Amino acid sequence: MRYKKSPVPHIFFIILLLLFKDLGYKPKSAWELIYGALNKKELNQIKKDLNNLILVDIDKKTCDIFLELLTKYALSHKLAVPDGFIAATALANNIQLFTLNLKDYRFIDGLKLYKR
Repeated sequence: MRYKKSPVPHIFFIILLLLFKDLGYKPKSAWELIYGALNKKELNQIKKDLNNLILVDIDKKTCDIFLELLTKYALSHKLAVPDGFIAATALANNIQLFTLNLKDYRFIDGLKLYKR
């Protein structure tokens, strides 16, 4: 399956999550995928794939962690807002982050990156 470029970076994180039912995704990423559909057939496949994932709510804990991450890493490591929110969601829910974009996450204390 091929998705067009998202307006928010690192959509590979979500595409690869579609392969793992025991990992979660965040609601913002669901709209990123839907927005990124190239045609109706792909849109239907995306909706089907999203039904196989666990929805992870964005709560106060996630938002608090997100603000901590931005405060700690935005200037020193150039942590981008979408990356910070993705990392905060993983940290708040104690789940591993599956991404091919390790360079934007490996410096975050306590973040568990999925390893094959």
